[in-house]
Amino acid sequence: MITKVIKLDINKNLYEKIKAKQGDTKSRFLLFQLLDGSMPFNLENRSVRAYMLKPDSTEVFNDLIINNKNTGHCTLELTNQVLAVAGIVKIELMIIENDKKITSSIFELQVDKSINSENSIVSTNEFNALLNGLASLSEYDNYKEKAKKVPELEENIQELGSQLDNIKNGMYISDGTVGNNIKPLQIFSLEYLQQQQIKLLADFFKNIKKGITQTICCQGDSLTYGLDQVSADKRVADTTVLPNGSSNGSDKTRAGVT
Repeated sequence: MITKVIKLDINKNLYEKIKAKQGDTKSRFLLFQLLDGSMPFNLENRSVRAYMLKPDSTEVFNDLIINNKNTGHCTLELTNQVLAVAGIVKIELMIIENDKKITSSIFELQVDKSINSENSIVSTNEFNALLNGLASLSEYDNYKEKAKKVPELEENIQELGSQLDNIKNGMYISDGTVGNNIKPLQIFSLEYLQQQQIKLLADFFKNIKKGITQTICCQGDSLTYGLDQVSADKRVADTTVLPNGSSNGSDKTRAGVT
């Protein structure tokens, strides 16, 4: 694989010629050393993104991988979409710290045309940085701090499972007796589940930032039903028979807010 090393002073124009080949896949990278004059640009608590405008006016907005925050080294992958169209791709780097932003001068990438038709792909916009933005450091740290409040989460999973079984059966066990009032157990379990969800969401954001593919499953073909069998504000089950003969089920109580 080919990695081109480029020293880029964020305050000056880059005149170095950068070339790549149309259709190349996961094989071309630009390793930048960002400089502020003669000094390395420190990337501590900062992220770097590249905005790229292709010859057909479609756009790419992707994150760079920070290799060394102290020396200002970061890597930009030239993705399929960056190299989809032959011609000049204009690139601008953006360094972000919380609500602060500084951009480099615009420089050019020459994408040479490939004669191999199998390499051609449809050129579209690519905005990976917007997805990764969900996992910005400040946002992730916020979730991470909340997740720290979960006491011995992993160790209590089995205990939680048995408690949820009791809720599902409409019962709770407190002082050694079995009853139908689930309020004491409900309060504990819902708070516990909420904290667990915070941790899972923090892990989700962390994995997205690392580029790990995540799967989101949404169930329902309209407004989701909002199944809720334990909350105090749950609504009665919807017994309406749908045109296709199906129903939501007479025993499935709904969340207070759909």
